[in-house]
Amino acid sequence: MFTLTTTVMVAVVDGASESKAQVALFNAGVYREGLGQLKQALKDRERYLEIWPASKDSETVALSVVDLHERMNQYGKAVAFLDQRARDQERDPSKFLAAQARMLRIEDQKQKNPRAVARREKVILDYYDKLYRRQKDALEPPAKEAVARAMYTKNEEQFVYYSRQKLHWGKGGDPVKEFRDSIKQKAKSLDEINRLYTNVVALGAPEPAICSLRKIGLAYENMADSVANAPMLRSLPPEAQEELKNQLEQQAQPIREKAADHFAAAVTKSREFAIRSECATKSLQVLRTTYRPAQYPPLLEELANPRQDTSVQPPAPQLLTQVQPAVPGVVLKGTSAGLPPGHPMVAREPSATGGSARQDETSDLRPGQRPTDASTPAVVPASAQNQKKKPSAETEPEDVRQ
Repeated sequence: MFTLTTTVMVAVVDGASESKAQVALFNAGVYREGLGQLKQALKDRERYLEIWPASKDSETVALSVVDLHERMNQYGKAVAFLDQRARDQERDPSKFLAAQARMLRIEDQKQKNPRAVARREKVILDYYDKLYRRQKDALEPPAKEAVARAMYTKNEEQFVYYSRQKLHWGKGGDPVKEFRDSIKQKAKSLDEINRLYTNVVALGAPEPAICSLRKIGLAYENMADSVANAPMLRSLPPEAQEELKNQLEQQAQPIREKAADHFAAAVTKSREFAIRSECATKSLQVLRTTYRPAQYPPLLEELANPRQDTSVQPPAPQLLTQVQPAVPGVVLKGTSAGLPPGHPMVAREPSATGGSARQDETSDLRPGQRPTDASTPAVVPASAQNQKKKPSAETEPEDVRQ
């Protein structure tokens, strides 16, 4: 039925009005994609763009063409189609950069081509730098996402240079001056790192913004560690070196607070955008373990369950081990897996001391029953008292009550 319907829809294109023909061809592609006829659906989409390249649905149809190429693992054709689409829309910054963003994702995640990714990011940044301020402000979210990702990747080179800067003392007559100069130089690089990644955050792209905040936190953390662990001046006596180390540790403490603030900002930004990010997860982890464990305690569902750990197995019930020994590596499941240790399931036996035994185990009492001595008759349900006594095998037939 659906095949006939799609055939009729395509036939309408030849004789119906233009608006009905657009709807018919659009729906034909949708039905064929739903039926799994991807090649036929792709032909319908391409024919739609060929006949009506400037229609209101042309952008949606173009994106669906890319989706079909990806579903058929034709990543090269998808990139080629988007590249041509970007050239046709070069005067529209939002559409051009959105197409570049889609190509960047395919080349990075699907094709895994680092050289192509580097070339694509350079094209994005070169195009973005040529835009006027008002054009940059008017970019749509997909276009800003492409620019933010390219900026974030480019900033990595500056971050590596900053993290390798070391503090050192001078070898001349004034070693303290060179030490102060090295601190100023690293602080200047820290300001540049802060500026670069803040520009990425300002674009508002969720993932790059979260990771940029974490990078700023890592930069402050690196600065604090460099100050606190700075090399000691060998010419100083041990007492003076210890005093200098304490002073450097005090100076590093405010820098660590700034690092914690940016880690917390990354977590907050992740919650604001309601997305799960690896950068936010790492920021939250360092807050819990190092900086602010009281403010960021682990959630209940994140606590480890020892019985879910394959290396920690619950003890096997004693009754079962008496029947069959426990096999190493086999974890019992069901009600028997939850039995607490020290309470084996064994049958109760009457006391061998006679009638002076008392029932002290109150866990086996029924509602309303009190502990009794062994000489006291046990409580018998009324239903059991009313049951007729069955004749034994030695009873004579005439003694049996009819």
